[in-house]
Amino acid sequence: MSTTSPKALGTPFSLVALRDSLSNLPAPLLRLMEALGNSEVATEETAESRGIEDDRIARDVQENRILSASEVEELVVAYAQGSSLNELARRFGVHRNTVDRHLAKAGASKRPLIKMGPEVLREAVEFYGQGLSVAKVGRKLGLSASTVYSTFVREGIKMRPRNGGRPSSSH
Repeated sequence: MSTTSPKALGTPFSLVALRDSLSNLPAPLLRLMEALGNSEVATEETAESRGIEDDRIARDVQENRILSASEVEELVVAYAQGSSLNELARRFGVHRNTVDRHLAKAGASKRPLIKMGPEVLREAVEFYGQGLSVAKVGRKLGLSASTVYSTFVREGIKMRPRNGGRPSSSH
């Protein structure tokens, strides 16, 4: 069975064919279809040529950017000087996973991801000392209870016995 693209037949490209070929439509395609009026057939017109100014359509699709050797070197140096993965991703116009891969390839030692720095830890210990549960401390600081708990354990903070746990069965 041979398939011929709509373009080869001289017909405009069909969004239906594209839509039907994907099981999970990416958000940019959904917005483009919506912006084009969800028509069954879309010509080669671009969103811009149709006067559609929804920048979300183009914003979600990032062109694959390849860093030069000098950029990778600059990226590694900036990371060693304290820049975060997200800062470097924005600076070099790549995804944070791309930054991570370049760092790994260059043999750069990764810094641990610390969600609770010394100041936040001090606050957490203070709240916990006032009687708040680990979960309430986390909510107050915008962290998960597991982050607070694991940090307390790692830092050797003495934990109170749990009050909200299920009673043990005596059977």
